[in-house]
Amino acid sequence: MRNQWGMSNGEWGRRPAGSLCAHIPHSPLPIPHSFRPGVTLIELLITMAIMAIISAAILGTSSAAMENARRNRSQVLITKIQGLLQERLASYETRRVDVNTLIMNPINKLVSDQASAAPAQFAAANVTRGHMLADVQLLAKRELIKCEMPDHWADVTDDLVFLQGVPSPMQTYIRKYQQLVSSGVSIDKINLNDGAECLYLTIMTVTGDGEARTLFSKQDIGDVDSDGANEFIDGWGNAIAWVRWPAGFVPRSPLMSADSGADHDPLDVYRRDQPGTVPATGFHSSAQPFIARLRDPLPAFRMPPLVYSSGPDGISGINTTNDSIMDAGEKILLDPYC
Repeated sequence: MRNQWGMSNGEWGRRPAGSLCAHIPHSPLPIPHSFRPGVTLIELLITMAIMAIISAAILGTSSAAMENARRNRSQVLITKIQGLLQERLASYETRRVDVNTLIMNPINKLVSDQASAAPAQFAAANVTRGHMLADVQLLAKRELIKCEMPDHWADVTDDLVFLQGVPSPMQTYIRKYQQLVSSGVSIDKINLNDGAECLYLTIMTVTGDGEARTLFSKQDIGDVDSDGANEFIDGWGNAIAWVRWPAGFVPRSPLMSADSGADHDPLDVYRRDQPGTVPATGFHSSAQPFIARLRDPLPAFRMPPLVYSSGPDGISGINTTNDSIMDAGEKILLDPYC
């Protein structure tokens, strides 16, 4: 039986006669199909070094970009908060304040007692009454700002002296403080970030015409100390705090000149809080300590609020306690109007 090539099964594998195919002798070595060169250890180390350099450059650039993003986010947030606070503080310049009747009674009595006196005495009594009214109106406005824009919990818990009744925002703050205390949180923990917590309450309660909450995203708000009171959070996860009247920050602030003449406290329209002012007498005993402080040698200059972030290291370097400090050889309070 022959196959398709005309060969029988027995002839398969034998070279047919007359074939032109040359006989290829058996080679003892296999013929390689392709050439595959190896990689030396030095080449491998060089490649790894190059990859490490490229990775370090990429990671360094990425880290710097992330740090800049955190810083920019914090600056934008602080600027937004600062603007809301400034707008609210400016509204107190034209705000009407109801003064406590205990404070007002001696002032009104001063004129009524002189009603039947000589015209000159009555006129002098009216001038004195005007000075006293200017003093108590200034102090009442400052107390109102402290109550409605607290920068620590003590502003919420202090007794009122000049105001007639507790302002509505202060009632909100008192309820929040009582809620924290009743929840079992220690006083030390409550006071740990009280400047930041009071800042959050102030912004959400009295700024933005009631729409302040819509101005901030979820990542802007948190509770870093887990005490149940929210704070604004910077790009590094730290609480953003504030100082309402940062008198001790004057040397480092481009916004304050400490010039009571050219840049006087805008609330003090009649310039009662400055050295050399003629003091008025006859106030109620509860007002006397505050009246005396209007006559101290320190000028009442304009003080914009200080909103600050602790930054990447978490250290602000700002003393926010109401302790006495030494500045330019004089003993002053960090919070000058409390």
